[in-house]
Amino acid sequence: MISFFCQLVTSAAAANRLVRLEFDDNASNTLMLMHDPVIQAASLTTVYTFARGINSTMSASLREVGRDIPNNVWLGPGFVIRTITGNVQGGDQYSRGTLLVREWGV
Repeated sequence: MISFFCQLVTSAAAANRLVRLEFDDNASNTLMLMHDPVIQAASLTTVYTFARGINSTMSASLREVGRDIPNNVWLGPGFVIRTITGNVQGGDQYSRGTLLVREWGV
């Protein structure tokens, strides 16, 4: 995996959300779990970027967050990349989810 990009719009429901990115084998074995160092409050729109070679950053307004992922993350057949959001509310909306990967022929 090279990068993952998404946007989370949180509803007005009072709760703090914690966005995590997980790589697992679609069973019970987690290869890697990454999370953002800050929480997202209600009624905010935040853009998240997980990518190789970027500095972990966040804007003063907590509207843009960047997290570095390790180089050479190799995922075999059947592995899954997913977002997990702590305290997600019914009105919250993910959008613009984009994965950039490099596939290798076997």
